Amino acid sequence: MSRTSSPKGSEASSEDGINPDLKIKTVIHSLLETCRADEQEVRQAASHSLSLVGRHYPLLVLQEWFSEYSKEKQTLSPSSPISGRRPSVSPSQVQPFGRLTSALQPVITVLVKHSSLDPGDVRHRAILGQIMAVVVDEMLRGSAKGSHLDSILVDLGGTYMDKVMDVLLVHFQPNNTGSLINPLVVECLASLAYRHPTQCVPFLKAILSTTAHVMKSTKLPEVALRTEICKAICRFSEAILDYVSNINEMPDTSVTTAHFQTEGDTIYDTLYTTWLSTAKETKMKTLILESMAACTPFLSRDNVLDHGVTMILALLALYKRLGSVANLEITVCASQLIDMMTSASPAVLETILDPILQAMFIQVCIPADYTSHSILKNHHEAIRSFDTLMKYYPEKVVSGLLLKFDNSDDKSRVGALTVVKHILNLPTKTLNYRLDEITRAIHQNLGEQNSSVRRLIAQIIVVLGDHGCLSGESGKDFIDFIVKMCEEGDRGTEFSSTAPEPLAIMGDNILQLLTNSVVGVEPVLWPYLLEYLMQDTSTLAVSAVSKSLAVLSIKKQAAEDPEFSVKFENLQYCTSPVVLFSRLLVLASNPQVNGRGINILKFLKSFAPNIHFGLKELWDSRFPLLLHYLDQHEPVDLHQWHNWLLDLLTDSLVKMEDQDWCMKMGNCLVHQFNMYENSSIEKSFAIKSVGKVLVQIQSNEVILNHLSSLFLAALEPGVQEESCGIAFGSTASTHLNLVMDKLDTLYKSQVKKKSTTFFGLLRDKAGEQTQSRSLAIILHSVGQAAKNAPTPELERFAEKMIKDFLAPALFTCRESEKIQESVLASVSEVATAFHSVHKHNPYFVMPQQEEILSSVIAVLQDNLISLKSKQMALIAITNLIQLPPVISQLTRCSLLKASFNTLFNSFLEADCFKHEDYKVASELEKKLTSIADSLHILIQKLLKQDMEQSTVDEIFTMLETWLRLDQPLSRELSVNILQGALDVYAKNVKLGVGSPTNFTPGPYMIGAMVARCHDPSLTVRRTALACLQTLLRILGVYEGLSPETVENSLEQLNTMNVRCNNLEMTGKIDRGAISDALVNVLNERIQHNHILTLLDSLVDGLLDSQLTSVSGCISVFEGLVSVRGSEVFQNVPGLASKLHFKMTMMAVDETSDLMAKVAVNIRYLAVHNCRGVVSSLLRAEMPFDQSAKLIWTSLTEGIKLSTDVLDLLLETSGDHPVRQTVHGTYLAEPLAVSSISALTIMLDSHKLEVICREEFGKIFSHLIVVSSHFVNARFERKRSDAGVVSTISPFIIALEALRSLFSSINCLVVSHSITADQTHADLQTLRAVLGRMVRSVVIHAPHLLQLMVSSLLPFSYGSSPDCVREASISVLRCISLEKAGGDMVLLSSVISALLKGISDPAGKVRELVLEGLVGVEHCTVADIDTLAEALVAGYVQGIEDEKSSDVALVALKGLCRILPVLPAHYVHNSIDLISLKVRPYFEMAGNEHRAAAVQLYKTLAKFAEGSFRTIYLDHCQSILGPVLLYSTSSHKETSKACLATLEVILEAAKEPDLAYQINSFNIIKGFDQLMDKIIGCSSTEINSMLESLIGQCLGYFRSSNPNLRRNAVILLSKVLCKPGLIPGDKDGFDEELITGVLGGTLDLLKDPDIEVRKTAALYIGDLVTLQANQS
Repeated sequence: MSRTSSPKGSEASSEDGINPDLKIKTVIHSLLETCRADEQEVRQAASHSLSLVGRHYPLLVLQEWFSEYSKEKQTLSPSSPISGRRPSVSPSQVQPFGRLTSALQPVITVLVKHSSLDPGDVRHRAILGQIMAVVVDEMLRGSAKGSHLDSILVDLGGTYMDKVMDVLLVHFQPNNTGSLINPLVVECLASLAYRHPTQCVPFLKAILSTTAHVMKSTKLPEVALRTEICKAICRFSEAILDYVSNINEMPDTSVTTAHFQTEGDTIYDTLYTTWLSTAKETKMKTLILESMAACTPFLSRDNVLDHGVTMILALLALYKRLGSVANLEITVCASQLIDMMTSASPAVLETILDPILQAMFIQVCIPADYTSHSILKNHHEAIRSFDTLMKYYPEKVVSGLLLKFDNSDDKSRVGALTVVKHILNLPTKTLNYRLDEITRAIHQNLGEQNSSVRRLIAQIIVVLGDHGCLSGESGKDFIDFIVKMCEEGDRGTEFSSTAPEPLAIMGDNILQLLTNSVVGVEPVLWPYLLEYLMQDTSTLAVSAVSKSLAVLSIKKQAAEDPEFSVKFENLQYCTSPVVLFSRLLVLASNPQVNGRGINILKFLKSFAPNIHFGLKELWDSRFPLLLHYLDQHEPVDLHQWHNWLLDLLTDSLVKMEDQDWCMKMGNCLVHQFNMYENSSIEKSFAIKSVGKVLVQIQSNEVILNHLSSLFLAALEPGVQEESCGIAFGSTASTHLNLVMDKLDTLYKSQVKKKSTTFFGLLRDKAGEQTQSRSLAIILHSVGQAAKNAPTPELERFAEKMIKDFLAPALFTCRESEKIQESVLASVSEVATAFHSVHKHNPYFVMPQQEEILSSVIAVLQDNLISLKSKQMALIAITNLIQLPPVISQLTRCSLLKASFNTLFNSFLEADCFKHEDYKVASELEKKLTSIADSLHILIQKLLKQDMEQSTVDEIFTMLETWLRLDQPLSRELSVNILQGALDVYAKNVKLGVGSPTNFTPGPYMIGAMVARCHDPSLTVRRTALACLQTLLRILGVYEGLSPETVENSLEQLNTMNVRCNNLEMTGKIDRGAISDALVNVLNERIQHNHILTLLDSLVDGLLDSQLTSVSGCISVFEGLVSVRGSEVFQNVPGLASKLHFKMTMMAVDETSDLMAKVAVNIRYLAVHNCRGVVSSLLRAEMPFDQSAKLIWTSLTEGIKLSTDVLDLLLETSGDHPVRQTVHGTYLAEPLAVSSISALTIMLDSHKLEVICREEFGKIFSHLIVVSSHFVNARFERKRSDAGVVSTISPFIIALEALRSLFSSINCLVVSHSITADQTHADLQTLRAVLGRMVRSVVIHAPHLLQLMVSSLLPFSYGSSPDCVREASISVLRCISLEKAGGDMVLLSSVISALLKGISDPAGKVRELVLEGLVGVEHCTVADIDTLAEALVAGYVQGIEDEKSSDVALVALKGLCRILPVLPAHYVHNSIDLISLKVRPYFEMAGNEHRAAAVQLYKTLAKFAEGSFRTIYLDHCQSILGPVLLYSTSSHKETSKACLATLEVILEAAKEPDLAYQINSFNIIKGFDQLMDKIIGCSSTEINSMLESLIGQCLGYFRSSNPNLRRNAVILLSKVLCKPGLIPGDKDGFDEELITGVLGGTLDLLKDPDIEVRKTAALYIGDLVTLQANQS
C-alpha cells in the first residue's frame, strides 16, 4: 500500500473482524507511554509521531488512546466510572491523565486538518463521542489544564458541533441536587461561540435559555462559575451580533436580535436584580456590568420602557458604591440604556434627566488620562451621553452645564466647560439662542484664576469667535482675557508632550489665531490692543500684542482702511504717539524677552505714519537692518544694540525738527522710569535715552529738571550707575555748563558745615551706602562730561573738575571700593580729555598734577585694593605722566617702587586680554612700556649703591623667566633692563687687590643672550647683542685683557650687527650668519674653565619660547662642541643626558621640529666619547621616547661611528639577555631590551644598508636567538614621571628589530610581514611570525635564503637551548614548505637537514620536523624517489609515536599531503597497510585525529580510477556509516572532513550532481536534511552502500555518544523510508530488518539523552508509515 493511500483501507480490516497488527499497537502503546515523559519536547515529538500514525490508523489510534486512558483510570480509581462526577485527586495522580490528553490535542488537530475522520462513519462518531466524554470528564475533574482540552473540543466543533454540544450541554443543565456546573464547561461554550460563531448560533437560543435558568440557581459563593458565565454572555452576544451583521451570508437569514429578547430580558434581569446586588467583589461587579452592557441590545422595548428608569437609577447609584474602578463599565451600561430609551420614547427619561446629567457630568469631570485606556474611554462615553441627550433635551443640558459652571468648584467648572466646548461644535443654527446664554455665562466668569479653567475659556473664546459672538464691549472683555493670559510668566517653562502648554504661549497662539483666521474680530482688536502696550502690568504681553498689531496695521494700510489712522485722544492709556514711541523704544532695548524686539520693530515700521509723518522714510531704511541683525544673532550684543537704538532716537528727533516733540519725549521717558525694575536693562536704557533727548532740547530749565530726575533715578538701589554718567556725558556735549552746575548743586546740596572729610559732605538718610553711591554717580558723571565736552569749554572747567571733585575724592577713596573705582576711572577720563586740551593749548598745565599723581601712586602701593583697582590706577598713572610738566625725581622713584611689583603680574593680565580683546591688550602693552622705562632708571640707582656680581646675578635671575616669554614686549623690556644694568656695571666696576679673578655669572648670562641674539624681534636682537658684547668686555676686564684686544675680537659681532640687524631685516633673520659670528667669537674669547658653564646655559636655552632662538642655541652649541668637545670628555654622558631631557620637553612645544638638530649635537659628543653616549642613552626609560629615537637615528651618520655603535649594541644584547627568577619566571635584562630597541631605531633610519648587507647572517641569527629568549620573558620598569610600572614586551621589541633589519636592506614587503598580535607570547607565536617572514622572503628576497639557512644550522642541533633549536628548526621548516624559493638543491638539503631531527628529544621539534618534511612534494621526481623510503619511515614512526599525540596527528596530516606525490603503484600496494594503520583513529582517537583519518580517505580518491575505483569504493563501504554519522560532529574539522570525503565517494560512484550539492551543503541545516539528499541518489552503487549501512549502523544505537545514537535513528529511518530502495527481488524490506530498526528506535524512547528520545519519538511515525505502506 502506498504512503498516500486512504486510511479507510486499514479500517476495513476491522470491519471484517480481522484484528489490527499487534506490532502497531505496540508502537502506539510505546508512543502513548512516551507521551507521559517529563520532558515537554519529548512529549511533543511523541505526539507528532502519534498523529502520523493516526493519519493511517485514525480509528486504532483513537481506540488505543481511549483504552490506555481507561486502563490508567481503572488503575488509579477502579471503582470510578469513566464518565460522571468524580471526587478530586492529588496532583501526582492526575498528571498522567493531563499528559495523555495533551498528546491527544495534536492528534485531533492533524485528523481534522487532513480530514482523516469520516463524519458519516458510525465508528468514528462513536469513538469521538467517547473521547469527547472523556475530555469533558477530565475537564470537569480538573486533572489537566483546561486550555488543550478546550482546544480539542473547539477543533472538533467545526465538524462535530452537534456531538460537542451533546457532551457539553449534558453538564450545562440546571438541577436541584445542589451540584455545581463546572466553569470550564461554560468557558468551552464561550470559546466555541468565539471560534465558530456561524455553527454555534443555532444552539445559542437554547444555551441562553439554559444560562438564564442556571444563573437563577447559581449561588453567591460560586464566584468562578459566575465569572465564566459573565464572560460567556459577552461571547454569545458578540457571536449573535456578528451573525446578524453578516446575515446575508448566513444559512438562516431570518435570525434577528429580536429572537433573543426573551432570553436577554431574563438574563439582564438576573444580572441586574440578583447578581449585581449580591456580588461582593468589585471585580465581579465589573464583569457583571460588562455582561449587562453586552445584553442591552437584546432587551425588549417593553422591558426598557417599564424598567429602564429604575435600572438607570440603580446603575447611577453604583458610581458611588463601586468607586472609580468600575466607572467605565457603569458608563457603558448607562450610555447604552440611554440610547435604547431615547430611541424607544424620549419622554421616559424626563423624570430622571437630572440625576443622569449629574452622573455623566461627574464622569466628565474626571481628568482625562491619555496613558489609561479605560479612563479615556469612560470620558468619551460620558460625553457621548451628553451628545445623545442634547438631541432631545438641549435646554436642560445647556442650563445645567451653565449652572455647574457658575456655582461649582474648579473641577466641576472644568468639566462643564469641557462639555460646553464639545457642544459648541454644533452648527450655529442648531445652537440658536442658547449660544447667547453660553456667551453671557462665559463673559461673567472672565475673572477666573484657575489655569485649567482659563485654558478651556480661551479655547471656547475661539469657537465663539467662529460663531460671531465677539463684538462690542463684551468682545473687548474676551480679548482682555486673552491678553492677560499672555502676561503669564511661564512662557519659558519647559513642558513635556503630555503636559499642557504654558498659558502665555497658549494665549499668544490664540491671539494670533483671532487676528489671522477668525472673521469679524478686528473691531475689538484695532486699535484697542494699543492700550496694553502702555500698561506696565502687560509688559510680558507686549510681544504677542505687537505681533498682532503689526498684522492688523499691515492689513489696514494695504487696504487703505480709514481706521488705520488712530485717534489717540479716544484711548485711555496710549494718549499720544510720543508716549507709544518712547515706551516701545525702551522695551526694544531688551529684544530677546519673548522675542519682542522683532515684533516691536515690525509694528513700528508699519505704524510709522501714526507716530510722525516725517519718520517713514528714515524708518523704512533703518529698520530692515535692525531686524536682520536680530534675526541672525542669538544672543545679541546689547552694547552695540543700544548704540544703534540711541542713534535711531537721535536721528528721529533730528528728522522731526520739533522742540515740542523732543520735550514731550523727554517727559515721557522720565515718567516711565517707574514702569521698570531698577536693575533692568530697560531702565538703564531709558536713562541713557533721556541724555540723548536732552542734547536736542534748548530749554535750560527743562534740561536741569531732567538732570535732577536722572540723578534721583540712578540713586535707586540696583540701577546701573554708569547709565546716569553716560546720560550726563551725552548732555555735556552741548550743555557742559548746565551739567557742571547741576553736579555742583547736587554736591553742595548735601554739604554739612562742620564736615572735615569728603565723606562728611554727603550724609543723607540712606546712610553710608547711599553716600558712596551718590558720590560714585557724581564722579562717573564728571568723567563722562569731560570725555564728551567740547575742548574750549573743557579747559574752562578743568580746575573746577580737579579741585572740587577729583582731588578730595582721591585723598579719601580707599575707604570705599566703589568710590575708589569711580574716581580712578574719572581721573583716567579727565586726563585723557586734557590731552586734547593740551594739543589745543600747548601752555595748558593740569591743575594739581603732582598731588593727583602722588595720590594715585598711594593707591597703587596699597596691597589691600583689588586687582581691578590696581589696573585702573596703572591706567590713570599712564595718562597722567603723559601730561606736562615732567614729574620730579622723587615722585618718579616712588612711582617705580610701586610699579615694579605690579609690572610682571600685569603681563599675565595682558596675556588674558590678548585672547579677549586685542585693543585692550595693545593699550595695556603701551602703558606697561612706559612703566618699564621708569623701572630702568630705578635699577640704575640700585646698582650704583651696590656694585657687586651678586647684584647683577640677582637682577638677571629675576629677569631670566621674562627673557624667554612669548610676549615680545616682555623680552624687549627684560633685555633693555639688563642692558642698562650691565652698562652701569661695566662703567663703574673697579677691581682691586682681593677682587675675584673672573666674572662668574658671565658665561651663563652669555648663553642666555645667545638665545636673544636670535630673537625674531629686531629690537630684542640688537639689545641682546649689545648685552653679550658688554658681558665679553666685563670678562675681559676680569681676565686682565686690554680693551683693544677685546674690541678686536668683537669686531666680527659689530660687522654682523650691521648686516643682520638693520632696518631692512625687520621681520627677517639671518640665523646662519649670526650663529657663525657668535661661534667664532665665543671659541676665541671663552676660557677653558667657562666652556662647560656656557654649554650648560645653551642647553637651557633649548626651552626658549622663540623658535629662532632655540635654533640659534643649537647652532652655537654645535659650533662649540665640534671644535672644543674634547675639553668636556668626562662630562659627555652628563651633557648627553641633559640634552635628551631637554628634547623631551621640546617634544610638546612648537620647537619639536628642531629636536633633530639637537640630536646632531649629541652625535658630535659621541664622536668624542662613543661609549659614554651609548651607555648614557641605554639607561634612558623604556620605551624610548621620540627624542631618544632621534638621537639613535643621528648616530647612524658615518660608517665608523655607526659600526662602533652597532657592535656595542650587539655586544650588550647578546650577553645573557634574560634571567630566571626564584619563582621560575623569566625577566629580560634592561640593557638587552634597550640595545635591541636602539638597534631597531638605527635600522629604521635606512642608513645602514651597506653594513646590514655585509653582516646580514650575523645580525639575523643574533635576532632569532634573542627573539627565542625574549618570547617568554617579561620586562617591567617603574616610570619616573608617573610613578607607575610600565610593562613592555621584549618579544615585540625583538620582532621590531627583525622587521627593521629587512627594511634596512629594502625588503619592505618582508618587513611588513613580521607582525604579532599579542605582547605576551610563546614559541608558537614566534613560529607563526617566522613563518610569515619566510614566506615573504621566498617571494621577494630569495637570495637571502642561503644566508638564513647557513647562519641557523649551528643553532639547530647540539647543545643549543630548546627554545633556540625550536626557533631555528621552525625557520628551516618554513623554508621547506615554501619550496626554498624554487632552489631545488637548497630544498633537498633543507629536507635532509630536517630528517636529522626526526628523533630530537623535544616533542615540538619532532613535530616541526614532520611538518617540514611535507616540502618533499615540491622536490624533483629524482629527489622524491631518493627520499621516499626515509620519509615514509619517518611518518610511520610519527603515527606510532606514543609520547606525543600531537606528533601522531601531524604524521597523519603529513601522510595525507605526501601521498599524492608518491608513485601510484606504491599507493596501490600500500592501501591495505594504510587502512590498517588509519582505521583505528575513527573510533579510538580524538576529534583532530579522526578528522585527519577521514581526510586520508579523501586523499586516496585521487587514485580511484580504473580497477582501483572498485577497490576504493569497497574500502569506503566500511567507513561510509561513520563518515555520515560523524558529519554533524561538533568538531568542525571532523564535520568538514566527513562532508569532503562523502563528496569524493559520490564522485567516485559517478554521481557528480549529488557531489556538487554536498559540496555546497551547510551542515548547520541538520543531519536529517543531509540524509534527504543522500537517499535521493539513484546510483546502484550508492544504493548498495546504503543497504549495507542498515547493518553497520544498528550497533550505533548502543553508542556512548548521544549524537551518534540520534544520527543513527535519522539515518536508518531515512534509508528505510527511501522510495525505491528495495533490496533483492522482494516487494519491500525484510520485515525482520524493519522490525529490528523499529524495535531499536522504540528502545531509544527510554534513552537518558533528551535529544535522542525526542528524535526516536519523532521518527517512529515514519517507520510505522513505512510498515503500513509495505503491508
